[in-house]
Amino acid sequence: HMRLPNHAPDVTSLSAKQFQNVSPVKEKIKIPQADKIEKIIQFPIRIAEGYDTSEKMVGVFGFTIRQSSYYRHAAEILGLVRNDRYRYKLTDKGEEYLKLPAEKKSSFVCKLILEFPIINSIFLEISSDPSKLITKQDIVRLLKRQSDITGDTLLRRTRTWFKWIRNNLGIVEVDMKGNVRFSRQMMFQGK
Repeated sequence: HMRLPNHAPDVTSLSAKQFQNVSPVKEKIKIPQADKIEKIIQFPIRIAEGYDTSEKMVGVFGFTIRQSSYYRHAAEILGLVRNDRYRYKLTDKGEEYLKLPAEKKSSFVCKLILEFPIINSIFLEISSDPSKLITKQDIVRLLKRQSDITGDTLLRRTRTWFKWIRNNLGIVEVDMKGNVRFSRQMMFQGK
């Protein structure tokens, strides 16, 4: 069952190029285990509001302490926050993110997501050959080559991030079987 975003992303102002230029970051080999990306990217906003410890985050999001640390870790891996002696602080990227107008935030986060080597290689494959479909099996094979976590968990996480990109930017498509392809809407614009 696919939940469509309340507003369909406007892909007209986007080009594949701006996302193909993202270089993968070797250290981003671990894909975060937080499933709700919306919450990850709210982390810097909450920190700026003064919710700067895991106890305070638990209150804001209704997390357990364990979930709170997953989400903080995810925001850390994305490069938005850092942990400084049990206090959460914004990184330069986190500060930059907060200053962006709402319509630029998704592209900014998308580029951070594309720094994950696995997501980067899938995106480059589908955006350089828009007729290409990356199947679940393809993703599993890529994951085996690039990461120390295997199996369903990583596959599920990879799909979660692609679905977020689809829902927020519309530059990729993810179908019910979890196949990923470049957005046909983008193809027709010849971008």
